[in-house]
Amino acid sequence: MSHQYTIKPIRNKTTFTEESWTRNFEKNVKVNITIMWRSSTFHLTLTEDEKNKLEGLDEIEISDYDYEIFDIYDPCEIFVEIEDEEEYTDEQLKEIKSTIYGDDDTYRESNMEMNDWNYEDTIYSIKGEFTID
Repeated sequence: MSHQYTIKPIRNKTTFTEESWTRNFEKNVKVNITIMWRSSTFHLTLTEDEKNKLEGLDEIEISDYDYEIFDIYDPCEIFVEIEDEEEYTDEQLKEIKSTIYGDDDTYRESNMEMNDWNYEDTIYSIKGEFTID
């Protein structure tokens, strides 16, 4: 039988989301946006066995479970990775980056949406110790 548990990181800045986006230029381009969050709280539906396996771990991929986001707070850092970046010419990279970043060279999700990027998925994880209550 499954129960709902509350999962929280013990330390700040150990919650991450990784968003995947794709867009076709001359070929299909994939961009991963990783966001570090100050804190978070998730509700996971787990069996007793699943809960026992998680206890004592120092990392969890929340997206592997039946989950709800209760709270995710304060994005601290954003990392933008163009997959296989070394395969593109400087000119191609300039074009790709112009659709990701705003005029002030800042990443904004709205830029991705306005420039026809296709949202694929988001993976939620805690990369550090966490509590299960």
